[in-house]
Amino acid sequence: MQTAEPGRLTVTLGLVSALALVAGAPATSPALFTLGLVVLLVGSAGSLLASRIEESSRRPLFSAASIGCLVVGMAAMLAGDSALLGSPLLLVHESFLGAPNHLPWLLLAGAALRLRAAPHDGRARALWALSTAWALATLWMPHHSARGSEIPLFTLWELHGWLAAALCLSSLLAVWRMLPWLTPIDVESANRYGLFVVAAPACLGLSHLSVLVTPQSGWPARGAIIALLLSFGLLVILVARALEELAKAPRPSWLRGRAELLIPVLALGLFLMLKTHGMGASITDENIYFYMASKLGEGQWPYVDYFFAHPPLHVVLPGLLFSIIGFSLFLAKAIAPLACAVSGGALWSLARTHFGQVTAAVALISFLFATEVLKASTNMTGVNLTVMWLLLGLWAWSTDRPRRAGLFFAASLSTGIYAAAAVCAALALGSFRSRKFRIELLGSTAAVFGLVNLLGWLLAPDAFIDGVYRYHGLKEADATGFTPLFGGEVNPLSAWVQNVWLLVGGRPFTKEVFYHAHLWLAGALLPLAALVQCASEDRPSEALRALAPHRLWTAGSRGKAALFWWVTVSLFAQFALFRELYSFYFVLIYPLLALCLGWVVESSLVLLTSSVSRSWPVKRAALKFSSGALLLALLLGWESIAYDAQARAFPKEVESIGERVSYSWKPAPVLAPLSPVVRHLFWADHREKGVMERGYRHYLWNKKRALVSLPEIADYIERNSAPEDTIAGSSTVAPLLALASGRRLAANEADTNSKRFKTGILSEDHYWDAICQDRVRFIVSTSRSFFTQRRMKNHSKIKRWFRPVKRFDDPEIRHGGTYPVLLFERTRELPVDGRVCE
Repeated sequence: MQTAEPGRLTVTLGLVSALALVAGAPATSPALFTLGLVVLLVGSAGSLLASRIEESSRRPLFSAASIGCLVVGMAAMLAGDSALLGSPLLLVHESFLGAPNHLPWLLLAGAALRLRAAPHDGRARALWALSTAWALATLWMPHHSARGSEIPLFTLWELHGWLAAALCLSSLLAVWRMLPWLTPIDVESANRYGLFVVAAPACLGLSHLSVLVTPQSGWPARGAIIALLLSFGLLVILVARALEELAKAPRPSWLRGRAELLIPVLALGLFLMLKTHGMGASITDENIYFYMASKLGEGQWPYVDYFFAHPPLHVVLPGLLFSIIGFSLFLAKAIAPLACAVSGGALWSLARTHFGQVTAAVALISFLFATEVLKASTNMTGVNLTVMWLLLGLWAWSTDRPRRAGLFFAASLSTGIYAAAAVCAALALGSFRSRKFRIELLGSTAAVFGLVNLLGWLLAPDAFIDGVYRYHGLKEADATGFTPLFGGEVNPLSAWVQNVWLLVGGRPFTKEVFYHAHLWLAGALLPLAALVQCASEDRPSEALRALAPHRLWTAGSRGKAALFWWVTVSLFAQFALFRELYSFYFVLIYPLLALCLGWVVESSLVLLTSSVSRSWPVKRAALKFSSGALLLALLLGWESIAYDAQARAFPKEVESIGERVSYSWKPAPVLAPLSPVVRHLFWADHREKGVMERGYRHYLWNKKRALVSLPEIADYIERNSAPEDTIAGSSTVAPLLALASGRRLAANEADTNSKRFKTGILSEDHYWDAICQDRVRFIVSTSRSFFTQRRMKNHSKIKRWFRPVKRFDDPEIRHGGTYPVLLFERTRELPVDGRVCE
């Protein structure tokens, strides 16, 4: 096919589709539809001119730009009228792996045409194999829902039997075309049937018409849809041709080495755009750390001047930042998402270095847009900084930089002690490297982490040990039946096994499986994928031996994948040791599980496509193809696992299947001009109970709600108190009110959660004595805190010295209701000695 031929054909189809669409006037978004029309016409004209311009230059850039205009224009027109996307296939599979279910059939058609001209083209064979497996999956992979599972082909057969038969015939012909590459049977005569697979887009076109073209539809609308589909089918061929020529053409100097950065830049940009909607004031523990970090510039240090329940870098690093720039809520809220973005960049670089572009892209996207990662990166709980240092350490560890890795590992432990399992696993696996490597790794980790602990102990010996270590061991276990490893009636190994069983069957872990089934399944499948890859490349007897720990460092990408998998397993084992298991703790393991997902996907695709793109022996080719298809089929079972977890974690949700829950939209508190983009790409104003939703929607529905009454409450406190007065109360609200109103927290007691009193780290009498000596004026009462309204109304000191003066009902912090914040004010004048509420 010469360049002029597709150019003239494209401009003809483009003009016909444009005129027909204008005549039908079906657009629901006229502006977007008109823009798409203009861009489509420009692309059509450009394709016609490309045939003349490129005859002398032979550079496909102009042609590629024209085809890009055609694709963008077509996409804009489809976005302007969503009805053009209608198809009976949407009734059985709305999308497949996040991509439209039309795509594999169009790719199959493009591969068929290419193979007609070049039967031995390895890339075309690989595309054929991949699109064939994908097309079969859209028909045969079960579609899961809260109501059960069903085979899409059977559902489609009941609705449109002729369409189901046509698609089955197309897919069977594609498999028949592939048989010469996988079997010794001489079926080269089947090549002539490859052209029939091009009929797949025609079948899809007819399926569109069966939905859109009703007896009431006019001919302009029918012509529009037909022309649109024909143009779209042709675009697939033209884009494939342009990409092939672009690969041969020399790249501009500014583009060399930068093209692969497009995916991480786009993913990180969308992630940060989403995070602008979580920048409002919250009612979480992050307010405790905001207050503590802001006081660092005033010379107040953790453990010395106030109780702190984490290693020091959690507040010291933000505190140094606030000391230089000054405290602002926007800056404080930006720390967690920026740390998560750095983690994503480190994860992408690590995956790109060891595994390739596919693994890097899948790992980055699945990590950044995981439900819990989006939620946890909204609040500065410390886990995001911990994960950032940990991933930077794993990057240095895997690229043979032991001293730098040790520094990052120590920083991770000095921010959140819950990174201990991953660091210990990395140190243990690093012992299989050279003697110099393990000495430098262990020495730098121990030296830096030891120095941080020594400084903390020297500053406040008892307070440091109590806050960082002893306090967490005194907490009561959430799970009934939790057995401590030491000091119990059973040995440590039996206790750990029992706790793992409780973890797997518990609601916190089941909720995580519901939201992230694809990640957990990938972690379980990675050893199988590694064994299958070993067996397909080496002798099966050598498969297990190749995965021995001392061989992993020299086993290429497969060995590196196994190394990271062992670090993942260590983190999972550590979760069974926690007395309390909060959802944001799982952010520690999700980057590694995302890496597992990326590697399983890439290794499956490599097995599948390499089986037909190279001249393997028959048994080896069949093993590769069946292994790749099996791994992908197992991975696609994540949806069934998610729905099973939903039934166990949210039984009321399943009981109310189909019930509609509505949500209201509001612009982001920062960078509001970008809000329409987020709303168009990610927002939905309702959901149906029992239906699987994307993680970014759960994030927006939960984390867009902010404490909008904060300025009003802070203004009331500022107007009704002296600068020397202090406030106390709920740890999730009072610290933020103190910062907003310019007041101090009484006795610097920011962390007043009930666990401090239950563990005995702080007695209630000591707390009241401390705040009574520090001019306490207001006490903040909220639900789910130590200062609930019931406790306040029945407490002897409160009834004697304080009275409720103002109630603020925040309208946004709680979905479907208001969130009350009640202020209690001191009733008596300040005595001469400054002591009140004695």
